[in-house]
Amino acid sequence: RSIIRHMFAGQGRKLKRTALDRLIFEPDRRKKALCFVLIVFFVYHLGFYIQQRQQWMGEDNAHLDAKEYFVAGQVLYGFRALLTRFIHPDIVVLWPLNALQEKIFEDGTKLLPKQDGERYVWQQLWFLYPYTRTLRETWDGDRRKYSPNMVKLLDRCWDSLQGMATRPFADAQMEHEQYYRNFPALAFYYNLNRSQYLENANGSARTMAQMPKHIERQQRLIAWLEELRNKWQSDPAMTRVLKKHPLIAVARQEALLSSLYNSLRAVILKKQFRCDHPYVQLYVKTRAEFVGSREHPSPLMRLRNAKQRALHYDSQINWVGARFYKRMLPKYCGIEVAGEESNTEFDKFIGWDAKVKRIFKTEFQLIEEAVHGN
Repeated sequence: RSIIRHMFAGQGRKLKRTALDRLIFEPDRRKKALCFVLIVFFVYHLGFYIQQRQQWMGEDNAHLDAKEYFVAGQVLYGFRALLTRFIHPDIVVLWPLNALQEKIFEDGTKLLPKQDGERYVWQQLWFLYPYTRTLRETWDGDRRKYSPNMVKLLDRCWDSLQGMATRPFADAQMEHEQYYRNFPALAFYYNLNRSQYLENANGSARTMAQMPKHIERQQRLIAWLEELRNKWQSDPAMTRVLKKHPLIAVARQEALLSSLYNSLRAVILKKQFRCDHPYVQLYVKTRAEFVGSREHPSPLMRLRNAKQRALHYDSQINWVGARFYKRMLPKYCGIEVAGEESNTEFDKFIGWDAKVKRIFKTEFQLIEEAVHGN
């Protein structure tokens, strides 16, 4: 009986409500909770607004009228950036915020000199970084085929790359803290997705290596990425940033290797290949700097995450294009290329030597003619 009493004890009592129950079922508590959330939201963004004013509207900053818009836009962007950690930047619920950001951009950049590079930093921060941060594509993006919205995004990427690299900055802080740090990732993203300019991505690398517009863009990217490195070397503060964040330097090397691969392929297809071509020398040099050595550690070697290191190494050394140069340059030019390829059972199953010869059959024939005159 005592057991039964304990089993059914309290059956007639009211169950105590949990904090969540009270929040859901009691209107007054809901109002208080909502007010608390709104106050926290307001205080946080007010603090962020003040911090941005202090950072970008000091005595050494330029274009202070435009900076009023930039600071306000940064607060809005911060909220959008938080949301896009969980949802896609193109999703319909973000359209009003995206439109407001565009309006702030349009009004603010009217106050900047047309020749100043700052407007391209604003564009990169507010409209491109939500995609480049995690290598997202637009809602219709597909690397296997033409994507209209992706093409618009890539054009905007190119606009910012060109503007930041070629226009002067009146605001040195904007140049050093934004252009210097963000240009490599944007260049890497552009090269990664540029095949979406074409209707069919199959064979896109060879097709684009024969298109004057894209050949010129790759050549310009090579020049800009090399110029950026020189600017880094003359800036002690940037040296410290790169030491703390080696991934920035890794992104520059990866973007440069990609552009060199594309440009060298264009040289080969135009029957202009020679072993002493400047792009050959720069490719070999950049690849060695990317791989690094015990005597000369590379930025890649300073990445703390082993999986991240392996992923970046594999993307530059073990893909078929890199394997092509690893075989071609020693054979025809006697130039050894840095980077040991993976040689797993799966790699042996693929048979990379035969695959490289098959994919680059035309290139090998043209190099043979250029080097040996056959």
